[in-house]
Amino acid sequence: MAKSGTSHTVKVKTQYDYKSIFDNLWVCLGFLLLFWLVFFRKLIFGDAFIFDDFVHQFYPQKFMIAHFISNGIFPFWNPYSFGGMPFFAHIEIAVLYPLNLLMTLFYKNGYLSPLPVQISVLFHFLFASFGAFFLGKQLKL
Repeated sequence: MAKSGTSHTVKVKTQYDYKSIFDNLWVCLGFLLLFWLVFFRKLIFGDAFIFDDFVHQFYPQKFMIAHFISNGIFPFWNPYSFGGMPFFAHIEIAVLYPLNLLMTLFYKNGYLSPLPVQISVLFHFLFASFGAFFLGKQLKL
């Protein structure tokens, strides 16, 4: 016999709690990496190319850094722009930035392939997305 006054109720989940999936750090970082790979797949695998600023400004600067440093010349001055202009002192060029110095490894026979430079740009998007994710977690968003 059942006691009066006691009832057994079972709660049925009608919706899946998606928030619990994203509580796992590795799942979140995996999703960010997956989105990055999907969004930039053509650029990563060399099927496409970044145009505009990359061609006219970014790639030539990285080429100059790799060219000068590979030839044992410290890049204080760029003699090829206008009548010459400061190169090392230009904050946007960032000669001593580690990923820029890494480009010297890809400089062969006077040629720097655009692919490693392009992938370097894309990794900055990935690092920025990870940084935004960790900032959001820190701010409890």
